[in-house]
This record gives sequence, C-alpha cells and structure tokens, in this order.
Amino acid sequence: MGRLLSLKNLLGCLMVVAMVFGGHAAFGETNDTMLMLATVAISTLVLLARPRGSSLENRIVVLFCAVIFLVGVQLVPIPWINVLATQNAIPELLANELSSARPWQSISLNPGRTLDVFSWLLVFGLFFISLSRLATEDLFGLVPFFLIGVACNVMVGTIQFITYSPQERLISNITTYQAGFFTNANHFATLMAASIPIVLFMLSSRRRYLLMLLYIAVAFTMIFLSGSRAGMMLGVTATVATLLLVLQLGAVSRWTFAVGSLVAVVISYTLISRLLVQGLRDDVRSTIATTTWEGIWDNLPWGVGFGAFQDAYRVYEKMSDIQGVFINHAHNDYLELIFEGGIPAVLVLFLCLVTLAIQTWRVRGFQARLISSLAVWIILLHSIVDYPLRTFSMSIVFLYLIAIVFSVRARSNLHSSEPEQMLQSTLPSRAFINRNAPRSIAS
Repeated sequence: MGRLLSLKNLLGCLMVVAMVFGGHAAFGETNDTMLMLATVAISTLVLLARPRGSSLENRIVVLFCAVIFLVGVQLVPIPWINVLATQNAIPELLANELSSARPWQSISLNPGRTLDVFSWLLVFGLFFISLSRLATEDLFGLVPFFLIGVACNVMVGTIQFITYSPQERLISNITTYQAGFFTNANHFATLMAASIPIVLFMLSSRRRYLLMLLYIAVAFTMIFLSGSRAGMMLGVTATVATLLLVLQLGAVSRWTFAVGSLVAVVISYTLISRLLVQGLRDDVRSTIATTTWEGIWDNLPWGVGFGAFQDAYRVYEKMSDIQGVFINHAHNDYLELIFEGGIPAVLVLFLCLVTLAIQTWRVRGFQARLISSLAVWIILLHSIVDYPLRTFSMSIVFLYLIAIVFSVRARSNLHSSEPEQMLQSTLPSRAFINRNAPRSIAS
C-alpha cells in the first residue's frame, strides 16, 4: 500500500510537469517526447505494483479502446483503388500515378502523422489504465497536484504577460522550446475556465467566500490577458454553474451566490467589451470552418487520416483565403476529427458524448464527481472553437478528470452517505463533509 501511495504521488508529479512543459500542439516536440517516455515509465510502475483491479467503469475503457482501434485501422494497407474511391483530396493525375507505383496504401494520406497520433493514444491509454488502478480516494488525492499545476501556470503566465510581449514565451526563452499552457493563449484560458469549478468547490467547502471572489477575479483577469473571448464566456458559465451547484448543496448562501455571479458577469462584460474593440480575427475561424466542411464532404466516409489535416487542408484552401497565417488545425476539434476520421469518427464521438452526458446525470448526487464533470464539459465546449485536447498538457488533465467522473463508486445509490474523498484528501475541514454528504442535488 505504501509503495502504491508513493507511485500515486509520482503520477501527480507527472501531471504537474506535463501541465508546465506539455502545452505545445506541434508533432515531434522534444519536451513531448520526454513526457511520453516519463508517462510510460511511471504508468508501468503503477501497473506492476497493482496488476489487477480497476476503479473505473468498463464502458469508458471500451470506448477508449474503440478510439485507439479507429486510429490504428487507418494504418492498415488496402488496395489503392479503394482509397481513391473515397478520398478526393488526392488530385486525379497524381492518384493515377501513385496507384500504378504503389498498389497498396493506407486510408491515411499521411501514415507517419497517423502513427504519431496512434503512439500518443497508446501512451495516454497506459496513463488512463494506471489511473484506474488507484482507489477512488487516491484519485481525489491527486487534486492538489492539479492545483499546483494551475498555480505554476498562473505564476509563469503572469510574469510572461507583465515582462514580455504577447508574441514571446518566457519558458521558450529559457529552454529554447515553447512549453506550458501559456504557449497558446486560448489553451491557457481553457485551463483557467476548467479550474474554476474545482477551486470554487474546494473553497466553498470551507466557507472561504472572500477567497472564492478573489479567485474569480484572478481567473477572469488571466483569461482577459489571454485575449480569449470564448474563454471569458466559458469562465462565466463555469462560475455561475458551480455557484448554483454549491448553493443547492448548502455550501454557500444566496447572498454569496448573487455577489459571485454579479462579479463574474460584470467583469466578463467589461473585459469582453474591451476584447471586441481589439477586433480579434473571427473571420479566420469561419473561413477555416467553411473550408474544412468542404473537405469533409469530399472525403466521406473514411476521412483523410488522423494527423493529416495540414496536408489535406492545403488542397481545399483558396488563394483568396490565405492571409499570411499558417493553418495547422481547424480551430474546431469536432470538425477536424470528422475531416480526419470520417463517419466512423462521428459514430465514436457521438457515443463518447452520450456516455459522458449519461454519466453526468448519474453522478448528480456526488459533489466531487459532478464538479469534475462540469470541468470536463468546459474543456469540450472550448474545443468547438479551438483544439486544447491536441496538447499533451490538456490531454493529461482531461483524462484525470474523466477518471474521477467514471469512478465505479459513482454507480452506487445517488443518495449514498459516501463522504467526498476529494474534500477529505485536500482540506482539513470534515464538519461540512459529514453534515452534507447524504444530500443530493436531485433532491
């Protein structure tokens, strides 16, 4: 047990390091490679320490395996004629030349990139399985590591915004490569918005209402500095939804809820107005979405291959749309997934979202799991206008939150008196836990 506890702390340290150094979305980054090796090593140690037993529901493991299979099958060689029948991203003359030179080809137009994606998923799958070996209270015990990662990003992000121009990155100047959530301002905003439910829930359990208001102000200030309007709106959503949840649980008074919501709305309205004046380039995202849709319909039913977005997008990009900006992603993860994976990706994505929605409803009587599910939905909502889950940092955080939401103990009676281990493992206050554990939001 002691050995497993120390390995749990290693997983927590891995999460902190990933949150600081794994924020780049480009393939082949040295820091991501090092993080992958560390993830494999630590996850393997956890599995060796506890080779059997799982604290997660089987269906989420099955869905994860389906995602890995969906990517892996795109690497299987098939006759060229079958590939050409569904992929119009390949010009006809080039397709005829390639089919005569190579009679077999994978579905993916860029097998190397698809192999990169496949290796990423295998590493994340190993990390996810290692999380499943932890007891539920140990999963909740990793929350302090998440908070440390958030604090590190806030600290370095603040120094960056004060000391450097928006185009510069403090960590890149120190280590010669970009790292952390602050590598991408929008992903930094995603982190801040997703952290709001966790932090407010923690503080509300100890009735630290002034600290709650202070963190709301800090979070919205950091989101404003990132320049993300979507992040600002998601921050408001996360704040109001969290305050509503803790209000129903009796953790905050109506006065605190009203003041907190008012602070969030006023700050966000003021800051969004300033961001609108700055004239951020929404036209670029709409243009990318239109072009991506064209590529989707032209390459049904199998898509162009995971990781092949950049190559395939060039085929459909019009000269009039080129604005001196390199388009590396669709800035809509769902569109990009469909473009790369076709109809099978649509089916798997639909199953995943429905499964998460059902689980969110089932855990409505468990505060910590419900709060974690809210953070998950914040990340997924931001994926409509960006690609946070294509970074090592956010993927690690996302999998950790998913592990909490799908912990098997959530399947017990909704009105169970099970204490919220998240609070027990991070806060000394037990009175609130014992007084409110039997209560359900549904009641």
